[in-house]
Amino acid sequence: MGFLSAKPATMSIKAFKDAKRKSEITELKLPYEPSSLKTTMGNKYTEAGGLNSISGDIQFQRSSTACLDVDFVLDSTNYDNLISFGLGTQSVEKMVKKITKAIYTQEGSSHEPPFLMIKWGNMPIGDSKAGGFYCRLASMDISNKATQTDGTPTIAVVKCKFIECLSASGIKSKVPKSSPDLTHVRQVHQGDRLDLLTNDIYQTPDYTLQIAEFNQLDSIRELSVGTQIQLPPIAR
Repeated sequence: MGFLSAKPATMSIKAFKDAKRKSEITELKLPYEPSSLKTTMGNKYTEAGGLNSISGDIQFQRSSTACLDVDFVLDSTNYDNLISFGLGTQSVEKMVKKITKAIYTQEGSSHEPPFLMIKWGNMPIGDSKAGGFYCRLASMDISNKATQTDGTPTIAVVKCKFIECLSASGIKSKVPKSSPDLTHVRQVHQGDRLDLLTNDIYQTPDYTLQIAEFNQLDSIRELSVGTQIQLPPIAR
C-alpha cells in the first residue's frame, strides 16, 4: 500500500442532514488507496423449483443495492498532502475524529447518521451529473499502520463501506413509471409460498394478506403452479 505517495488520489465526501441532499453539514476531501476501491452491483433472481426444471429457468426479483468499499489513508507525516486536503497539519487522532463526526455520528436533529454524496475520478456507480454517489455509511474500521515510540499513531487506514441511499424522488427519477420494476410479476413454481414472494419484494412478509387480496386469491397457503402473482408498489 502506497502510504507516502506524492500525489495520492482524493475523494470528496459531502454530508447532509436530509435525503434530498439540500442541507449540507460539511465536506471532506480525503486521500484514498486506489487499489482498495471496489464497487459492487448485482441482480437477484429466483430459480424454478418444479420437477424437470432446467438450468437457466430463473425469474428476476430485484436489483441489489450498490455498495462502495474504500480505504482512506491518514498520514500525519506528509504535511504537503494534508494541507492540500484541507485537513491541515493535524494529528491522526484529530483526523479520525473529523471523519467520524462527518460520516458516522448521528445528526442532532434527526438522530440518524448523515446522508452522504461521494465523488471521485472515474465513477462506475452514482450520478456524476447529480453530484456523485448518494449513500450512507454501512461500516468503518480504523487501524494504525505506524506509530511514534510513545504509541501515538502517525499513519492510519480507515476502511469504509458505503451503501447506496436515495431520496424518494431520487428513486422515482431513477426508475421510470413505465418500468416493470414498479409492479413485479412472479410466476408461481412448485413449492412457492406467497409470504416468501412478498418478503422477496418488500423485505417483509407483512403485506402477504394485501397481496392475496390484490390478486383475488382464495388462500394464501395454496398457490396454483403457473399462476401469475402481481406485487405492486405499496405505500409504507
